[in-house]
Amino acid sequence: MPNLDPRDTGLSFAVRVMSRDGATHDARVTATRPPWGANPAAVYAVSPFAFVGGVDWLNERQKSQLAAWAGMNATTLSEYWEGRIYYDEELLRKLRGLRRARPRNYRLGCLVLRALAPKVRSIGWSDGCYHLIFDRRFPNAARLSAKFSAFGFSEGLLVGVETPKDMREIFKVGCEFRCGGKRWRCTDVGSRVITAVCLDDHPGDPSWFNGPPYAVVESVFDEYDQPGCEII
Repeated sequence: MPNLDPRDTGLSFAVRVMSRDGATHDARVTATRPPWGANPAAVYAVSPFAFVGGVDWLNERQKSQLAAWAGMNATTLSEYWEGRIYYDEELLRKLRGLRRARPRNYRLGCLVLRALAPKVRSIGWSDGCYHLIFDRRFPNAARLSAKFSAFGFSEGLLVGVETPKDMREIFKVGCEFRCGGKRWRCTDVGSRVITAVCLDDHPGDPSWFNGPPYAVVESVFDEYDQPGCEII
């Protein structure tokens, strides 16, 4: 009777898969929390899904999750119950977890992805895939996926681009900010880009920054430059 870790099933509790052992009824599973015997256990029939014994301690959300997991793996659970799957290792290979479950090597996968894609802003897990968000458009997601697979990870990748806020919600004409280790002053704000002059170019002569027009070059910052700007 193998005990399944919540990280393998996607459930918020542990599950024990049961074998027939001379019983006349159909396949059943037990839901509990470790350590075994110290916490209440609830026994459920797999098909049709129903509570059949023990202490019914699961709430409605947990019951619906267990029902979805049991329905997804009904064939495998029945085969183990009937003895057609003999080894626990084979059972664990065939069982599928709910998609919200993170893999055991999730943290290691995040470290590998951050090393392969330095511009990644956040890494999450959804629908059985690593979900990557970038500040800038990532031009070759297929190549990243191939490199990730080469390290032995079988999970897929979903690559997206974070949608920045409207520039007019962040910058105002005349406001100052830091970017790239320099101090800038905003000179114009559009819906997608801003322009700014670098105050560190001529620090001793403020007349260079009188305008418009300006005696110094105005630089353009688009929506993908915005995460690197810090308003002063």
